[in-house]
Amino acid sequence: MAVACLAPALLLLACNKAPEPSAPATPAAPATTPSAPLAAPTEPAPASPAPAPDAKAEAEHKKQIDDLVKAGQEAAKADEAAGLQPYSLAIKQYNPKTQHFIWVLPEGVHGLKPWNMQVVIKEKGEVKYDSAFPLKDEVVPASNFPELPPKSEVVRLSDDGSWDAHMAEVNKKIDDLVAQYGHGNGELLMQSELHTRIDDAHRKMYCQDGVKPKVRFYLEDASTKKLTQFSFGPLGPLFEQAILKGCKT
Repeated sequence: MAVACLAPALLLLACNKAPEPSAPATPAAPATTPSAPLAAPTEPAPASPAPAPDAKAEAEHKKQIDDLVKAGQEAAKADEAAGLQPYSLAIKQYNPKTQHFIWVLPEGVHGLKPWNMQVVIKEKGEVKYDSAFPLKDEVVPASNFPELPPKSEVVRLSDDGSWDAHMAEVNKKIDDLVAQYGHGNGELLMQSELHTRIDDAHRKMYCQDGVKPKVRFYLEDASTKKLTQFSFGPLGPLFEQAILKGCKT
């Protein structure tokens, strides 16, 4: 069974903004080519040797990174144009008593347990706290939500009753670190690992035909069932890449 895993950060505080990828340097103009001799040409010069495998692999890897960065920037612009808020706000807005997290996976892609929330607190880059607590998961029919693709898999994640206790522990740890080190150097990271597999009936669609497996993330109001979508921003293509890694096994 092919399984892909991605841990998207859902909240990041007091961190410096990641630098924008710099544009590749413009290559220098080639030196002037010497004039051809007047004599008749001799045997043609041997072809340049093929790049070493390491150089080819490095070039391919760089191209993949560049393509991901470009795709991420385009995805972020599209989500911004659609008025979607960044997913980092989902945790800030989340009320465990009245809301659920909703993962919407594309047709033929299935989420796998465990569904946890991991919390990491750092001080000046050093991990001071690292813990995970479970979320209650439920696969619900996509037909419950007319705005979603009808063949998608919808996973609803809810508080299992321990959210408040865990967050009280997290807040106490933050208060202790602030008292010890002061403000300004702390970092809070909350993330949920997304484990997936592509079923056999859809491997050709994703692994050969080039269909991109688009993942969506929402907050659901428990009483009205209203969904609010959040943007993954430039990380969107990473979800696709993580799922498609299942094609290689």
